[in-house]
Amino acid sequence: MGVAEKLNKRSTFVERILNWHRNNRRNFPWRETSDPFAKLIAEILLQKTPAERVLPVFIKLNSKFPTPHELSKAGLSEVEDLVGALGLKKRAIYLLKSAKTIVDKFNGKVPDNLNDLLKLPGVGLYTASAVLCFAFNRDLPIVDSNIARILTRVFALNISSKRPQLDKSLWEFAAKLIPKGMGPRFNEALIDFAALICKSKPRCFKCPLLDICEYALKTKKQKNPIKNNEK
Repeated sequence: MGVAEKLNKRSTFVERILNWHRNNRRNFPWRETSDPFAKLIAEILLQKTPAERVLPVFIKLNSKFPTPHELSKAGLSEVEDLVGALGLKKRAIYLLKSAKTIVDKFNGKVPDNLNDLLKLPGVGLYTASAVLCFAFNRDLPIVDSNIARILTRVFALNISSKRPQLDKSLWEFAAKLIPKGMGPRFNEALIDFAALICKSKPRCFKCPLLDICEYALKTKKQKNPIKNNEK
């Protein structure tokens, strides 16, 4: 595939993902708020956890502790009672310590830069990038295992890592796809597409990318091999 074809495919991918998302966007309270702290809390809760499970926990936690100051004063057992149903025992500790760090080191405000966000307990590259994207409208890529699955399937990317979401080249590739000024919308579309269409067991019959997806084309070819009619 030549350079022009690759660029055209990327453009088609972006356009179709955004068009699909217009009618398939999922609504969650952390998406409807502009509060950086609420978005940070949501991203920590969403780590390795489906959004539908996070929803009731987020509502309770955000209602009871809507600011870093209020959460920082909570007892660990109190936070554990609220988030324990989601698993990952350290999550309550991360939430509490992050709130205290924001109060003690950042004047009660969620940092708006990568280096400072990474200083918060429980915040890695994905969570920090998601907060910058969704809370501060940055055109930054966010690549977890779900988004990595979409990109590696559609573009047949050769990723050597067993954990593709940690592959630097994949993050760089994702960054090039983001339309200028549309980081939050595009990343949100990818998240929803991974949750509803490009699952571990993909729903290819509903996918708007079938004709450009290398995974789908390969699967179709395997199911319908061209018979050799040579005499």
